[in-house]
This record gives sequence, C-alpha cells and structure tokens, in this order.
Amino acid sequence: MSLKNETRAAIEKAEADKAEANAETERKTEPLWDNVLVRLEEKDKMQGAIIIPDSAGGSKCEAMVIKVGPGRMDEHGEYIPVKIPVGMRVLLSAWGGHGVDVKDDKYKLIKETDILAAINE
Repeated sequence: MSLKNETRAAIEKAEADKAEANAETERKTEPLWDNVLVRLEEKDKMQGAIIIPDSAGGSKCEAMVIKVGPGRMDEHGEYIPVKIPVGMRVLLSAWGGHGVDVKDDKYKLIKETDILAAINE
C-alpha cells in the first residue's frame, strides 16, 4: 500500500471513529425536563492573515438541536412541552449551559429558555 493510500485510510478511520463517538454520545444522552442537547457549530472568522475563532470574541453561537427533553410543569401543574424541534439550528449564548467535548465536536446541554432564536434557512 502506498503512503498516499495509507494516509487516506488513516484519515477515513479517524473520521469514522469520530462519527461513532458522536453517535454514541447522542444515543446515550437523554435530556430531562426542558433541557436541550445541542452540537455547537463554531465558525472561524478571517481578518487579514489571522484566524479569529468564534469563541474568542462572540457572546452568541450557532448550534444544531440534537435531542430535547419531554418538557416541564408550570406552577399550576400544567405540562408544557419543549417547542424547539430536533434538527433546528438555533442561536444561543456562548456562556450558558453545560459543555461536553467529544473528539473535535462540542456539545452543550442547555435549558430551552436559554435559546435566543431559531435560525430559519
């Protein structure tokens, strides 16, 4: 096997391992109450020849909703389901929630009320 093929095989294996780890995290994590599991979508900005990561300057970030909890009870005992659907892109505060890193991907477990906006494409 040539070096080029070995390198390609190693990259494909690393990508498959990452995808498997992410899928495992998504399968095992079950949000409770009105919590939402999101995968962060960091975007780097280029200014001149310097790359500035989104986490360096912004207080908001984009994320993809992976799983949602069943909802919560209000003060009158009425059940309120989570309104954000799985698969929706959302805007949230970069500082809230509980972070989980899996391989190169970053996840957060946040309250539904911490979502600032839904991003319609």
